[in-house]
Amino acid sequence: MNAPRALPAADFAELVQTDRVHSAIYTDPAVFEAEMERIFHRAWLCLGHEGEIPNPGDYRATTLGRMPVLMIRGDDGRVRVFMNRCRHRGMTVCEAETGTEKFLRCWYHGWVYRNTGELEDVPLAQAYGPEFRRADFSLTPVPRQDTYRGFVFASLSPAGPSLLEHLGIARRYLDIFVDASPTGQLDVTAGVHRTRYRGNWKFVG
Repeated sequence: MNAPRALPAADFAELVQTDRVHSAIYTDPAVFEAEMERIFHRAWLCLGHEGEIPNPGDYRATTLGRMPVLMIRGDDGRVRVFMNRCRHRGMTVCEAETGTEKFLRCWYHGWVYRNTGELEDVPLAQAYGPEFRRADFSLTPVPRQDTYRGFVFASLSPAGPSLLEHLGIARRYLDIFVDASPTGQLDVTAGVHRTRYRGNWKFVG
């Protein structure tokens, strides 16, 4: 089973047969780029759990595919997911993985955001002209965000199946997992254990 010399960007079905798969699905960069576009930049991905950010201002920085995002609990108690990019020049707003902040300050040109996303302050605001409105430059929310049993999900695609449709039968297993707690809530404040795997993501698990 030989792979074509130039793998088409639109269709990789020929690489998978009923009794075998081609090694290119694990090694070819074109396949990986298609997976990033069609899976990680479209589907619902789990960012974490609301219990990781229990207090106002608590945040956790992570990624959706290659895009940096910020899961943060605002002073109003609401959990939001923003693109972790300043609206001025696109620099990373929160460089630390976790923390607690009432205000988020971009180190590049000093734009300051509230932990609810609104632009709070801009140095030398008069230099931006009379038409500049802070309300137009809040942190950018992810296209879609939803929560199930405390687990926070987000998607970079504005359209597609709902979270409940996406989870399907997996909801049963999440329910069993959460309901096993005597309180019906998860305590996720103990931190995380990480490993690094040098290989294709489809081999993990």
